[in-house]
Amino acid sequence: MPPVEVVYDDFTEDIEPNRLIRAAVDRLERLRLRSPDSRVLLRRTRGALERVSLREYHPTRLPEISWNRLNEHYRGAVGLAKLILGNTSFDLGHGDAQASAFLLDMNEVFEAFVVAALREALGLGPSAFPRGARGRSLWLDEDRRVRLEPDLSWWEGAACIFVGDVKYKRVAASGVKNADLYQLLAYTVATGLPSGLLLYAAGECEPVEHEVVELGRRLEVRTLDLTGTPDDILGQIGELAEQVCDMRGRRAVAPLRREAL
Repeated sequence: MPPVEVVYDDFTEDIEPNRLIRAAVDRLERLRLRSPDSRVLLRRTRGALERVSLREYHPTRLPEISWNRLNEHYRGAVGLAKLILGNTSFDLGHGDAQASAFLLDMNEVFEAFVVAALREALGLGPSAFPRGARGRSLWLDEDRRVRLEPDLSWWEGAACIFVGDVKYKRVAASGVKNADLYQLLAYTVATGLPSGLLLYAAGECEPVEHEVVELGRRLEVRTLDLTGTPDDILGQIGELAEQVCDMRGRRAVAPLRREAL
């Protein structure tokens, strides 16, 4: 038979868009993801792409993809993969207006990180070390009109054995100086604890201890330096966890007595 020229399409999963997504999944799986759901989804995605070759991409030399009606539905996934591989960030899109940035409440971010990192360092769960004393009953007054929600608290049963507060920046209440210290003092009085911890991001103040007159309370102020590597920051968290354990071991203060009128 004479040779005959044949043209055909070779359908394969090992194409550039899939390679980009596979590389991004591999990059994410190297991170310490705290969400179990995210880890499960990544494993499923990796399993679906097991026939796709794993390649290393340089962050500044990612391939361009030609889009058409057949692969247009892939554009979002590939775009996100390229952002991950390029070590960049993405914008949130909503509505008609476009912007190049969005705002984050750093007080919220800082507080959530410190609570989660201390839990892990202490080997505790959300019930024993809740954020904002969630699920716990803590009041400043006997009539239970002023509820307290400390950022940090360690509980054994119904007893609070450690209390603290987290501030990314100092609170500037109009006409009230040292509002953060007053807030921490209220936590120590309500819990009957002899000391409390106030944690700032480094630069807001210097580490110091305040002995409260007459009440026998100690307010310990510490800072967390966020300019180092993740390992450096977690190392500081480990030192804070040791301090928390030390404060936990101190005796509670006897409640204040009412003077007869």
